[in-house]
Amino acid sequence: MSRLHQFVQGVSSSWLATFATVLYSLLSVPIALRYLSVDEFGLFVLLLQVAGYFTLAEVGMSAATARILIDHKDSVNNGCYGSIIITGSCVFFLQALIVLAIGLALAPWIVGLVGVTAAFSETATFLLKWLAATSALSLAFRMYGAVLYANKRLDLIHAFMGTNVLFGLVLLTIILATGGGLLGLVWLFAIQAAIGVILPGLACHRLGLLPSKGCWGAASMQRFRELFGFGKDIFLVNVGNHVLEASQLIIVSRTMGLSSAAIWSVSTKLFTLIFQLVAKIQGTAIVFFAEMMVR
Repeated sequence: MSRLHQFVQGVSSSWLATFATVLYSLLSVPIALRYLSVDEFGLFVLLLQVAGYFTLAEVGMSAATARILIDHKDSVNNGCYGSIIITGSCVFFLQALIVLAIGLALAPWIVGLVGVTAAFSETATFLLKWLAATSALSLAFRMYGAVLYANKRLDLIHAFMGTNVLFGLVLLTIILATGGGLLGLVWLFAIQAAIGVILPGLACHRLGLLPSKGCWGAASMQRFRELFGFGKDIFLVNVGNHVLEASQLIIVSRTMGLSSAAIWSVSTKLFTLIFQLVAKIQGTAIVFFAEMMVR
């Protein structure tokens, strides 16, 4: 398959995944508001935004690992490729433990910081702890996504994302329709996190994108310094993006209440959609340019 064909396929699949997200947004709002109050819905979207900050704990390692894997992906069994995977996996597991510890320990303080009222503080704390646990699970196995990305299987990454989003919509409807309420959403968090780990993992093994037995190499400080040296710069970019994209709901909910946060969440979705559609072209091209530079 030519590089141009793979690029077109990657962009197309990314747009389909985006439209799946849009469909989720359009349908999940009326579904959620049918079974939840406006304040409960505002709390739900607020906690999802807060949980987005847990991803900063990976310190840019996902992008750094994927990029450096491109340097060695043409020689899967040379030891270097496997060494990067093992070293990166060790870092991801350590970061997952940090996210879990911070989430469990600081959830009550975070809930108070973002302005959740006393009536919802206990529920919000419970849900935020679960979000920390599921975020940690996703982070621990993020290496599978990096391997797929490095091998230009963006079509699979986007297909898995879109499938998980649409499945989440069905699951959300079932949970709320059966009376699960806000507390029942922990099942949504847990099952979607599990799917996000299992599908990329199976794909990597089935496609032979991992080294053969005995050809993995070993974790090393040299590999860690290489990954971290690149990752720390990406981390600064990620911090800036989060401040720009994930701070509004926190500010709105703290100053204007959960109902206003719900309105803000719904009203800004069109802009987010247009921005994502344009950004997907550049985001898809990066991996192909990286391969061209290496070769």
